[in-house]
Amino acid sequence: MKPVAIGRKNRLFVDSLLAGHRAASLMSLMGSCSRCQVEPWAWLRTVLTDLPRDGSAESLLPDTWLRQHPQHRWTIAEHRREERYRKNNL
Repeated sequence: MKPVAIGRKNRLFVDSLLAGHRAASLMSLMGSCSRCQVEPWAWLRTVLTDLPRDGSAESLLPDTWLRQHPQHRWTIAEHRREERYRKNNL
């Protein structure tokens, strides 16, 4: 619930319609990374460097990219889940 409220407050300051579309696209991509358990910054760094050279967006989708870069699997959600479990069961 907290990310929704924070995001709502941050979106108040989007300056124009075009900026709103860009922000929505970026948030959607970051949400895809989170859902596919991809480390967002590693994925974004690769996309921004490889897309201009390669031009094929299909191989740079988060789920496809993770199969090629398994070392960048994002495990923070699992760690937080384990911490909550330990905290509640002590």
